[in-house]
Amino acid sequence: MRILVASRKKWAGVLAGCTAFVVLGLRNALSGERGVVGWIAVAFFGVGMLVAIVQLMVPSRLAISASTIKVSHMGRHWSRDLARCGAFEVWRNPFARQSLVVFDHPDDEGRRGSKMGRRLSGHSSSLPDTFGMSATQLAELLNEARSKASPGAGSVAP
Repeated sequence: MRILVASRKKWAGVLAGCTAFVVLGLRNALSGERGVVGWIAVAFFGVGMLVAIVQLMVPSRLAISASTIKVSHMGRHWSRDLARCGAFEVWRNPFARQSLVVFDHPDDEGRRGSKMGRRLSGHSSSLPDTFGMSATQLAELLNEARSKASPGAGSVAP
C-alpha cells in the first residue's frame, strides 16, 4: 500500500495568502472607506484560513492498495475499487488555473455533486488534491495501479 499526503508547503502558502487578505480586509473595513468590501474579504479569506489550518493539522490522504483507493479529506472518507474505475485523467480548471485528477466510477452516478462534476469536467468524480505530485504524475500512478487491479476485485455480481 502506498499513502500520499497533501503538500503542507502548499497549504502553508494558502494560509499566508489568506492571512494577508484578511489583514488588508480588516484595514479597509476599519478605515470606513470601503467597509463592506473589507468585511466581505475578511469573511471569504477567513474561511480560507480555517480550511488551510485544518489541512495543515489533518492533511488529506490518498491510500493506494492493490485493489482500492481510499481518500481522507476534511474529515470525510471514501473509497473506490480500482477495477471498476474508468481511466484517470487530468482536468485543467479554467477558472482556478488548477489541475485535478478526474475519473468515472459506477458508484458515483447517483451521488450528489456527480451531475455538476460531469458538467464541469466530463467525469463523475475527482480527487480533492494532487498529494504533492503533479496531476499528470498522479493520474499515471493511478492508471498503473488500475491496470494491475484484478477485474473482479470489489465488483458486485449482478
